[in-house]
Amino acid sequence: MIDYTLVGFALAMISIVLCVVLERLRGDPIDFISRTVEKACYGWFFSLLTGSDNFYFILCSTIAFAFGCSPSWGIPHGAFVANRPMAPNREGEWHWWQYGILRTSIGAAITARAALWALPMLPVCWYFNEGWLAPLSIFVGYIAAFPLSRKVNIRFVTKYVRVREEWSEVEIIRAFVAATLLYTLGYFF
Repeated sequence: MIDYTLVGFALAMISIVLCVVLERLRGDPIDFISRTVEKACYGWFFSLLTGSDNFYFILCSTIAFAFGCSPSWGIPHGAFVANRPMAPNREGEWHWWQYGILRTSIGAAITARAALWALPMLPVCWYFNEGWLAPLSIFVGYIAAFPLSRKVNIRFVTKYVRVREEWSEVEIIRAFVAATLLYTLGYFF
């Protein structure tokens, strides 16, 4: 169960901030530590926000989270940020998961990629019968981050987190929205 005392709230805020920083590190082309460690740390702090006290659930959901965040979504992400149609990458290739409408519709591609990020956590939640809000928070939070990035000014964050362009802002917003959503929904459910 999530601790909603002042100490629990402070620890949750630290976890949310670390999710934002680790999402930015994970998405940055320059590896600060290593991509695998960044994904695992991000998954660990995100999983802690479920409020579970089951170490094995946290461990398994961390691994599932790292698998979910592994496939790239640069093509629809870049097309959204640049406000242009999607096109293959510089090598003339699409992401392995992009077929049919996922090559022409930015919204469909972003929705599919958010589902791919959340999907590996579902078997973990089913097996342990807890943490069901985590995949939902990923799915909803990551889709919502794209339109929010055009509405929310987060320039103040640039002092603390490496932000090169609007691309980075979407990563920061999606980590913040998903982690905050998970923590907040945990209070009600």
